[in-house]
Amino acid sequence: MSGSSIRMVADESVDAAIIEGLRKGGFDVYSMSEKQPSVSDDNVLSVATTHAALRITEDKDFGELVVRLRKQHYGIRLVRLAGIPSTEKSGLVGTAVQQHFLALQHSFSVLDRSKLRIRNLK
Repeated sequence: MSGSSIRMVADESVDAAIIEGLRKGGFDVYSMSEKQPSVSDDNVLSVATTHAALRITEDKDFGELVVRLRKQHYGIRLVRLAGIPSTEKSGLVGTAVQQHFLALQHSFSVLDRSKLRIRNLK
């Protein structure tokens, strides 16, 4: 699947360099901090679902919304790459999305330094 056919919604916690890197990689990224700053987590989830977009976040709270509260979503990607330069993070996120896009849909995934964990929530 090409990057341009993959839509993502990045919440306000996502580093701007990650968003920029993903866009340069051909991904369609809707940035909440650019378009709709300071909205609730539920609204961010709604925007991502409306756009049939994978949700990118660095905020652990979204796990509770989709796992415990079972909020509707298209897929959540939690980025846990502390200590890695932002430009390198965007490459890691882009590569993981490109390689695992189908598995990421309707799942909660966590990308950290050592691996990508995917929990299917269908």
